[in-house]
Amino acid sequence: MLTGQTPFHAENYEGWARQHQTTPPQPPSALRPELASWQGLDALTLRLLAKDREDRPKDVAELVGLLDAVRYLPLDEYGETEIEGRTDSLGQKVAGTSPKIIYRWGIWNGLLVGGFILAVLTILFGLHRSQQKMNSVTQTPPVVQTQPSIADIDKDIAIGSKACDEGDRLKCDGLGYLYESGSYGVVKDIGKARQFYRKSCSLGGKLSCDTLKKWDANEPKPASVEEAAKLTWTDPVTGLTWTKKDNGGDVTWQQATDYCRNLQLAGHSGWRLATIDELQGIYDPNANVNGHDHVKGNLQLSGWEWSSTQYNVNASRGAWAFGFSIFGQHPFFLDDLRDDRALCVRGSANQSGSSAVKPASVVPATIRGGGAESEALTWTDPATRMMWTKKDNGSDVTWQQATNYCRKLQLVGQSNWRLATIDELQGIYDPNTHVKGNIQLDGWEWSSSPGNESGEAWIFLFLTGKRFSFPFNNSNNNHALCVRGPGQ
Repeated sequence: MLTGQTPFHAENYEGWARQHQTTPPQPPSALRPELASWQGLDALTLRLLAKDREDRPKDVAELVGLLDAVRYLPLDEYGETEIEGRTDSLGQKVAGTSPKIIYRWGIWNGLLVGGFILAVLTILFGLHRSQQKMNSVTQTPPVVQTQPSIADIDKDIAIGSKACDEGDRLKCDGLGYLYESGSYGVVKDIGKARQFYRKSCSLGGKLSCDTLKKWDANEPKPASVEEAAKLTWTDPVTGLTWTKKDNGGDVTWQQATDYCRNLQLAGHSGWRLATIDELQGIYDPNANVNGHDHVKGNLQLSGWEWSSTQYNVNASRGAWAFGFSIFGQHPFFLDDLRDDRALCVRGSANQSGSSAVKPASVVPATIRGGGAESEALTWTDPATRMMWTKKDNGSDVTWQQATNYCRKLQLVGQSNWRLATIDELQGIYDPNTHVKGNIQLDGWEWSSSPGNESGEAWIFLFLTGKRFSFPFNNSNNNHALCVRGPGQ
């Protein structure tokens, strides 16, 4: 109505649909310059055509306010009007635009925009009345739109993939767009998007061909052998290529997964999180990187390394992480991010553990060793013969979580670990070094001893040598230090 043409133009429906999804519309004044006299009209129209629902007017009241803000400003207020009868520097008459013509243009523009406003209000009023009528006829609550289930998504993708393989170009292009944008509940995957776009391009899809050309132009150039050696390490045993460093910052499991999936390094994409078995495969007890990490390839690590291997315990979902300083795998909730990192790998996944979900019966940590390695992971008090872990669990836990952590711990081939009593914790306090045995502590240490009140337990702070009674559900900087008694 404003411009006499639709916002988008394409040779076919495919192109028109793509523009609706990705191409910003032109303001009306770009198509009809005289509409520039209506201040605020371009902004209003672009708000109504916004891709994101949040960018559109949220209700009729907001729309009416935006309509009220539209004002007609004559062209002379922009400094563009030439008044008839103006003279130049030599005193000659110069032809100009008549004020009457400008006035007539203002009338026509006013009628045009007024008609547009009236049409918008009529449509909105009709929708409002229809909704009122429907509500008066039935009291059925509105249907809540839900996200499609994973099973529905997988089914639709399978059907679309089959149609694409059979030569349906539009299906190929549609699946490519789903994986490119990560919409409809599909995990964004540029590699799969490329596959479908290549198929569409081979079937004559011009937009898919253009997209592939743009991506190829932006692809990183292959790294030289010297550069690749600085950034990556290839395991001569498995052929897997690893990044020389992890991401260097705290991340959740999903953030770690996305980091590797989107990584472009040494001229390569296709990076991913390793499985827990692949991480364990590069553990080397004889290596000593950064003074504590036992890892092959001189990789530079800064924390626990997330794996792609998930687990289910008591209906809770998590993923396994590996600690190269203590040779241990540990389950963390997916939203945990304290000291959790992303170490990326390329190459064929080890099928023995590439996507398997660990059973609920698997213990949180499995650490084996003996001799010198046992001394590095534990300390035995010569006075009491009690064996202590050389480190606490390293993260905040409630009393019950601390109890379970020690109960399920497998370390240097030993089980039967437990929380110490408050007196046992007091017994390894040293006023000069704070703690005997050079044990590494990160916080307050839970004990198994009941506290002052019901629902509380004693906790020990080695920094001051003091004990405090804390509620079971308190986890703020409270950790688990495990112990085994003589002969256990």
